[in-house]
Amino acid sequence: MNALKIDQSLVHEITADEGDATIVGAMINIGKGLKKRVIAEGSEARAQLNFLHRRGRDEGQGYYFSRTVVAQQFAKVSETGLSATLIVN
Repeated sequence: MNALKIDQSLVHEITADEGDATIVGAMINIGKGLKKRVIAEGSEARAQLNFLHRRGRDEGQGYYFSRTVVAQQFAKVSETGLSATLIVN
């Protein structure tokens, strides 16, 4: 296993719930300490992405980037050179 995924149930409230924020921050630190990529699921808002980026997560998945797409739409996005998983810098 080369990645640690953080479940969307924790990401959803990281900007409003101090407990979730603490858990997610600790999970990012653990993942980094184990030299794993850290992927946050359920990224839906810019504030969540900013929080995650400041703490060093590598990748995000969620509606902030795109709603679910059918195979034909995904193929079109892939042809344009965009990645299925985006990295926010």
